Amino acid sequence: MDQGRVERDKLVELLLQALETEIRGAAVYRAALACTRKDELRDEWQAYLEQTEDHEHILTDLCVEVGVDPTRESAGREAVRHLGRSLVEAIEHVRARGGGELAELVAAECVVIAETKDRLNWEVIGEVRERSRAASVPRSKRRTRRSRRRRTRTSTTRWAGPASSGST
Repeated sequence: MDQGRVERDKLVELLLQALETEIRGAAVYRAALACTRKDELRDEWQAYLEQTEDHEHILTDLCVEVGVDPTRESAGREAVRHLGRSLVEAIEHVRARGGGELAELVAAECVVIAETKDRLNWEVIGEVRERSRAASVPRSKRRTRRSRRRRTRTSTTRWAGPASSGST
């Protein structure tokens, strides 16, 4: 199989899974909001729900932009859908059995699980974007960019080092 085709298939799968993660993440936030007892937590989750819905629109547009049908199914997308539905079912199950503090706790745990997958998706999308940019930059410029990143990382490490070790 052609290497370019393999890379394209991986990108398509990443985008479909990321889109499904946002769709299911919004459902998790909606279910979690129904269990929330604290106003501060409700405000936070409502803001994250809105952000998640924005991400869903961004990914839908990105799919269309790169020629991927955003309604296309894949085994990976189906797995993400199943996991997302399971998180919502867990929240609703505890809520139906009495709710209260336990339902809020389970909802919070489900939010963390959903957010973990979401953040990983965006990290990988960012890496793909960087690789794509790097591939379009002449080799001599890549070395300069890599060198600059190393200096920045070293500088940041030196700056963070004393603070993290507790010395002043």
